[in-house]
Amino acid sequence: MVTQVINIDGMANIYESAEDFFLITSLKDKPSEYLGFDMNALKAHDQGKGTSLSTPSDYHDASGLLLTANDTIETVKAVLNQTSIKLFVVYVLDFKDGRVFSLVRQLRQLDTQARIIVAGEFGLDQASYFYKSGADGFVVSPERITLLKSTLNDLKTAHAGTSANALPMFC
Repeated sequence: MVTQVINIDGMANIYESAEDFFLITSLKDKPSEYLGFDMNALKAHDQGKGTSLSTPSDYHDASGLLLTANDTIETVKAVLNQTSIKLFVVYVLDFKDGRVFSLVRQLRQLDTQARIIVAGEFGLDQASYFYKSGADGFVVSPERITLLKSTLNDLKTAHAGTSANALPMFC
């Protein structure tokens, strides 16, 4: 199945892309911390199409890293010492865990050109903070796409119509 990713650029322009992700792991089962990972995407590697993801703790040659708040920027750097990764998917296990904002910010500081997608259990009102932290893509369930796009679109009109880049991160 294909996953709809809601992307937002530096000028707060919103667009959708259809992407296909799968997890490469040496573990028989998906790691327990990703149970319920609803990207409609983590599928068997033998299908061979799409974007491969791997976790830092069980790294395999992949196109991107699948991270949670439990991962640190040091674990990411250790993987980047082995290979070049330009895609980070940050899975939010619990919307009350603020460490993911720091992780997204650190990833953006580490690589200004990387693609950072946020997925999982985050509040849609947090999307603007993720964007200000450095995220440029979001995965939500299909029934939440319209609301997310509306929330992100508010970035264009907030504070007298200035761009999202001009907004303060915290008020």
